[in-house]
Amino acid sequence: MNKLEKYINLYLETRAYTYPPSKIDAKLQNRISPKLLNDKTNMTPEDVVNDLHDKWGEDYAISFVRGYKGNIPSVEINPHARFATPHGTYSYLLTRENLTDLFLKRKLPGDDFATDRPYFHVLRLETPNKAIINPNMSSSYYDNKINSEITQDSDYSEHLSQERYKKFTLPKYTNDVREMLRVSLYSQITPKRVRNTIRQRGKIVKVTRKNFMSILYATGFRASSVARNIKLIHDILCTGSKENIQYLDTFLNYTTSFLINLADRLFSSRKSRFYKRNVEKDNSEFLVAKLYRIADILSYITPNPKEGSGRHNDPSRMSLLLHSIGIDTIVDKGSSMIHHKQPQQALSINWGPNSSIENMGTYRNIFKYCTKKELEELYINNADYLH
Repeated sequence: MNKLEKYINLYLETRAYTYPPSKIDAKLQNRISPKLLNDKTNMTPEDVVNDLHDKWGEDYAISFVRGYKGNIPSVEINPHARFATPHGTYSYLLTRENLTDLFLKRKLPGDDFATDRPYFHVLRLETPNKAIINPNMSSSYYDNKINSEITQDSDYSEHLSQERYKKFTLPKYTNDVREMLRVSLYSQITPKRVRNTIRQRGKIVKVTRKNFMSILYATGFRASSVARNIKLIHDILCTGSKENIQYLDTFLNYTTSFLINLADRLFSSRKSRFYKRNVEKDNSEFLVAKLYRIADILSYITPNPKEGSGRHNDPSRMSLLLHSIGIDTIVDKGSSMIHHKQPQQALSINWGPNSSIENMGTYRNIFKYCTKKELEELYINNADYLH
């Protein structure tokens, strides 16, 4: 790839930030992300089973879909975001066990969401920017990234002690939190006039550079309240005058520290639904789970809240925040981190021309159209690779 191609790709990947804030939504995400078509709907059930012989394992997933106006569906981002989780392409993990269960039980772990739809895509999770979440919500994502960077430096290629290791891991996590915060605030509407007060616990409080951290810490755990106060305090302290604008870096640094501390408290407080036993403050294994919660909080800073029932955050903006720090796919092996009713699932984020997944084929849903007996026979006679 030459320099011009690299520049064009970088522009296409980051241009979402420069759109008017009201235009950064699911429709934009759909428009600038790829549409992947690979029609295999003319195959017989036997052909489908044979074609799947090399399309399962830790890098593969299955997604059940409908057609649109009689057309064979492509793999693409839905132009409408109806759920509070990050907007993207969701799929079930296509492990040997899960694929076997589809043949013999016609079901998958968790709620069988959409498994009765007329088509399914088989996806290959091809991006290297993949965060794999274990059933206990731990992840080696940061370990792998830091190891990759360290081994490129001969001075640090030897085995690192835990203390020295933290010197590399924690700054990377801190920088990622700060970048999500920066992107979130950078892509918002700048108000023309701002009051210098904020309402907190029934009282009107004047916001200053000396007390804004105390105000944030007194906000509590509610994501929408935290997000609202961050945005209001940012507008008071960092917009308007040249002096205020120059204070932005300091504000980002302090607020990043607050968000990191908030995530630590969410995982250590028994009153929090995110409570995890024996999670140390600086344990790198749980940094992705904490990062995900911070992205969720920041997704409430938006002019485009999700419509309908439930939480009114911004799913497309949450995806954009994760994408901005290099996470293009999340593979949850059973922790329910993304959704409590779907313990195992894969989320593929596309915000720009470079797809994080490959469409290995779109098939008629044999698990819907074939009877239980027919599926058992297909499994016995054709799916020897699963036996």
